[in-house]
Amino acid sequence: MRMALRFIVPLLLVLGGIAWAATPVLGELIERWFRADVEQRSQLVFDSINDTVARLVKDAAGPRLSILFQGITRDERLLAVGLCTPDGHLSHRSTTWPKTLGCPPRAGGTPTFTVTPRSDGAVLTAVFALRDGEVDLGDLIIVHDLSFIERRGAKLERYLAVFIAAYTLRRVWLSDAEQDGYYYGLANEGLWPLCHIVFVRPTFRASDWDQYVAVNRKFADAVVAEAQSPNPLVLVQDYHFALLPQMVRERLPGATIITFWHLPWPNPEVFGICPWREEILQGLLGSTILGFHTQFHCLNFLDSVDRFLECHIDREQSTARTCAWSPACMTA
Repeated sequence: MRMALRFIVPLLLVLGGIAWAATPVLGELIERWFRADVEQRSQLVFDSINDTVARLVKDAAGPRLSILFQGITRDERLLAVGLCTPDGHLSHRSTTWPKTLGCPPRAGGTPTFTVTPRSDGAVLTAVFALRDGEVDLGDLIIVHDLSFIERRGAKLERYLAVFIAAYTLRRVWLSDAEQDGYYYGLANEGLWPLCHIVFVRPTFRASDWDQYVAVNRKFADAVVAEAQSPNPLVLVQDYHFALLPQMVRERLPGATIITFWHLPWPNPEVFGICPWREEILQGLLGSTILGFHTQFHCLNFLDSVDRFLECHIDREQSTARTCAWSPACMTA
């Protein structure tokens, strides 16, 4: 026992020292990574609504513009959207627009991104020039909440030592083509605007879908390879992995798969626009537990399942059973 302690205690001290030394570095890296991700999200939102906003501004359709802005801010991290005229006047804004925020300096030829500290957490303000040909229509302002970065950074120090000692990360490498089709294509140009109902038709390309399927399969292969038992606990996060639960379920039928969908779920009429609606629903139903932000989104999902799949639904318990994998269904 004493011999073991001679090795274990120094090892724990070394791991603790590594964790303490690595915390500031990892905290900075995480902050930079999340900020870059939020900037990309801002660009995605602008690209999705640019033409629509320009048309509404030209048509002086103020009420429709306000409805559009309200719909966009359903995103959990998208705080507010506003429109500034060329002379710096805030002409339209969502109801969530911060009272202390006015029109920022103009974007010019390229978008600008500025982080502003606030009492309730920092925000990232993205400014995009809005034009109709050669006509200057002002700037579209997209404000994201960055307080989640601070919250996650605060937890980092507490979890880092345990993380280093107890977890092994497996990185799944993607090619540029896979990233463009799976992430920037289907996930962000298709599913994101579809689920947020931003009054801009989502972009669905067969090539993007092929990459989305391939990348989900690649992650499923990694999960199965890393599983150390026939009934592991698998956590799946967000709309980038809608097919992953069913892919894992096919090979690990005893797994407990918990999925959380970080977007709103639209009604069946809107979701029906997606050419691969059945495949996405079937993929998510491979989950043991599927979580949404609100009960309203959960009901929309069940309505979509009821509309597009043959499935037994218990609305009182908010459960859906599909014959794709359910033992009870297969033995019925």
